[in-house]
Amino acid sequence: AAEESKVLATINGIKLTQQDFRSFIKMRMRNQKQSSKLTQQQIESLFNEFINRELLYQDALKKK
Repeated sequence: AAEESKVLATINGIKLTQQDFRSFIKMRMRNQKQSSKLTQQQIESLFNEFINRELLYQDALKKK
């Protein structure tokens, strides 16, 4: 449980946890037919996308 709540990044005071990232990966991979484990490169790419989505989301909230 402690692993799930581990903070991976903080963006403008918003904490992004291991659980948040796992949920993001599940959502992104839902339509993939890939049954093998993700490579380190794929994980890094997904993490960058995860961070960028949060940045875009926060930016959109500011512009409302």
